Amino acid sequence: MPLLRFFLYCLFFCLSSFFSTLIFSQATNDLEEETILVTASRIPIPASSVGSAYTVIEREEIEKRQLTYLTDILRDIPGFSVSQSGSFGSQTQIRIRGAEANQVAVFIDGVKANDPAAGDEFQFDQLITTEIERVEVIRGPQSALWGSDSIAGVINIITRKASGEAFLASSFAEVGTFNTSSLGSRFSLVEDKLSFSLGASHLSTDGANISRNGGSWGKHTKTGELIFLPSEGAGESDGYRNTTINLNTSYQISESLVSSFFIRNTDTFRDFDGTLNGFPVDKNNTTDASQRYLSFNLKGKSFGDLLQNEIRYTGLRTSNANNAVDSSGFHVLTTTSAKKEGIYFQSSLLLRRNFLHNITFAIDHEKEDYSFNGQIPASKSYDPNQSQSISMTGYVLEYQIPDLGLSSISASIRHDKNNNFGNINTFRLTSTYNYSDFRLHASLGTGQKSPTFIERFGYYPNSFEGNPNLKPEHSRGWDIGIDRAFLSDTIFFDITLFNDVLMNEINGFVYNSEGVASAANEKDKSHRRGVEISLSAELSDQLEINSSYTYTKSTEINNLGAEVKELRRPRSMFSSNINYMPNDKVNVNLNLSYNSDRYDIYYPSWPAPSERKILSSYSLVSLVAGYQYNNQIKILGKIENLLDQDYEDVFGFNTPGRSVYLGLQLGY
Repeated sequence: MPLLRFFLYCLFFCLSSFFSTLIFSQATNDLEEETILVTASRIPIPASSVGSAYTVIEREEIEKRQLTYLTDILRDIPGFSVSQSGSFGSQTQIRIRGAEANQVAVFIDGVKANDPAAGDEFQFDQLITTEIERVEVIRGPQSALWGSDSIAGVINIITRKASGEAFLASSFAEVGTFNTSSLGSRFSLVEDKLSFSLGASHLSTDGANISRNGGSWGKHTKTGELIFLPSEGAGESDGYRNTTINLNTSYQISESLVSSFFIRNTDTFRDFDGTLNGFPVDKNNTTDASQRYLSFNLKGKSFGDLLQNEIRYTGLRTSNANNAVDSSGFHVLTTTSAKKEGIYFQSSLLLRRNFLHNITFAIDHEKEDYSFNGQIPASKSYDPNQSQSISMTGYVLEYQIPDLGLSSISASIRHDKNNNFGNINTFRLTSTYNYSDFRLHASLGTGQKSPTFIERFGYYPNSFEGNPNLKPEHSRGWDIGIDRAFLSDTIFFDITLFNDVLMNEINGFVYNSEGVASAANEKDKSHRRGVEISLSAELSDQLEINSSYTYTKSTEINNLGAEVKELRRPRSMFSSNINYMPNDKVNVNLNLSYNSDRYDIYYPSWPAPSERKILSSYSLVSLVAGYQYNNQIKILGKIENLLDQDYEDVFGFNTPGRSVYLGLQLGY
């Protein structure tokens, strides 16, 4: 049955492509040429000059789909897979092209937001969409531009800023299933040389039960597979609260100099369950967490636009306080926190001699501090209550010809000096060729990822002990693709092939004779290769279809020397979004996301060995509708998981069923 559904989705994709080329609409859409990306290079460049595979999500698309969590749209981007460990606000991991979740760099308004206290992963579960204006995704190795964490790509999140109007205000409210409520307001002001934007939102939900409604685990009578036996009416819900404040200001000091300031603060509270024999069980565990991002930026230019300089200071503060109930019924409080500061300078020289040459030199300096404190008794040889630091200075040189007739090229090199790992060099080459409605794009590069504080110094009694002698991970990868436009640029089709090799991969489950895990660099290489296909069709002023398909083969060598599939990476992913506007007041949006079977791992109590388990394929369907009552009032409604799909992203962790929401938006 899952195989049949998969073929039906592929057929739907092909039919969408076929009919898209036949159905009317000759209106010109120049979005591809007008789009400017700020992440694909150290300076903004037009999309037609970007050699890496990319995706751009605009605010308009977020509003059409009435998205609360950014991960709900990221799962539809080619090459992306999402793993959510339970209900709303639970740990959520994003993997790009089969890479690890901490191998993608995430920026929020220039702040590198990967959390050192969360294994260098960005906490996507804490990110809601209310103040997000635009998201840029650049796939493939980007370390030559952005340093560690960007082995698989970069996600750049740009928050909302003041528009051209003097003063604007808006509010929204939403209620729905699981006793969910959400409300927020934003204000923006533009006055002479000053612009100001402030937004605040609060989300609260009782959530669903992570631990599969209090059932039990047993073996299938025929296959012997471990299965879950739910117990109706049992269990408790795991709730979530999120309060986010976002501030953006800028001031035009002179015609050639502008300053900007950004701060974003998120406070969250969530329930989570404990584990028993490797499975989640109902426990009154809670986490209080906060993330604060700030940035101060100065941009200037001289000699016209010949020389452009920028200096930026960024700060990151995170804290995660876990209040858990141990096996004896006692509450154990542990706190992990991190501080990251960065100072960045770059200078770009824009030379015109026959054609434009861009030469950029940049210096990035970052310092990270990590601390762990908790009621965990120290062993005789190891104290878990500790603080650690690391610093890095990176030197970047990028040469770019964005418009060389029909082509563009770029070359980047980076030298990182790290106080723990020595010197690391990375490079990236990209090229494009544009002819009429045809575009060829290609990139080749290397990446690196420094070991995390947890991998090096983490300590959990009888469970994990870090390895301070770890080396950075390295990668080498390429992609090549073709864009093609049809019917006066109303239809865009892209197919991209990619291949990545990971070396020195860090394995965090290397066990000693006592069953205590540690981390170690693997000797063998991991391989990730596949194809990404996307289709965008504006069939008329009323109807638009966006579809994508990704095939990923992600493998590693196990401890027996055999090549095996990596965990939580579906081979096939498909998505399709249909947006219909019958008139200027009504908007209807239907979205389908499909993930094929994938493996996960189950860790029973030691000394029983770990077991690989198959997570079944699933499809998520959402339906939303909006009605613009007048210029100031908009009525919203949505149904998520329309088919009430019972599925797991992580083995043993329940996810929410069907939910219905109704909302109201006031103002602009």
